[in-house]
Amino acid sequence: MLKRKIETELLKWKNKKDKMCLVVKGARQVGKTYIIDKFARNNYTNYIYMNFDEMPSYKDIFNGDLDPETIIKQITLNIPNVNLVPNETIIFLDEIQNCPRARTALKFLSIDKRFDFIAKYALSSEKAKARECFLSIPKQLAKDYKKFQYSLVTENGSSRKFAGSLMWLHDARIINYCYNLRNLDFPLEGNSINNQFKIYMNDTGLLVSMLEEGTQKDIISGNLGIYKGAIYENIIADVFNK
Repeated sequence: MLKRKIETELLKWKNKKDKMCLVVKGARQVGKTYIIDKFARNNYTNYIYMNFDEMPSYKDIFNGDLDPETIIKQITLNIPNVNLVPNETIIFLDEIQNCPRARTALKFLSIDKRFDFIAKYALSSEKAKARECFLSIPKQLAKDYKKFQYSLVTENGSSRKFAGSLMWLHDARIINYCYNLRNLDFPLEGNSINNQFKIYMNDTGLLVSMLEEGTQKDIISGNLGIYKGAIYENIIADVFNK
């Protein structure tokens, strides 16, 4: 019964005229890959399967620019015998939590709309790292940095290690991204710099609750201290996001 319900939802997604890339999230070993694979084989003329766990080399496809033309070109160069026919092709990105740049690319691929993309995201491996990223946010905002610093998460922190964890927090609607722009012009998504961003909490009250003991009382009294800029920034980011 549950499998039939999921298959029905997948068909509804396929038939949408203005659909976005689909991200399927959940625990491991519950049948997500099987259902998506069956759906893709039964409903599309052309099907491309990319597993970032089994084939880490697939990550190289997303190492360059993330515009759809570059990504499609890289897929044809890196995967033998692919047949990319617009409106007849689905690309399944399995274990996408292992390739954060592929997760970032989905927003640009959604705009292109020539090909359907489904990504499967296993949550269990991200929880510990997501917690570390989450706990670093007050420190990130208290410093006068122009972009998120992975070194504040752990001493040897890097994008490769933690970018997927930030995506997990974003998908859970806990944080918001604010990207630097090459040019202040529309479309803003097209002018964003993917590796230059700041992170803000989706709830400023939650940010305040994470500060040191006694800080909340000081803030209520009007003494914002070193967190003055961080709190004001987060409030403005929250307003723009909503």
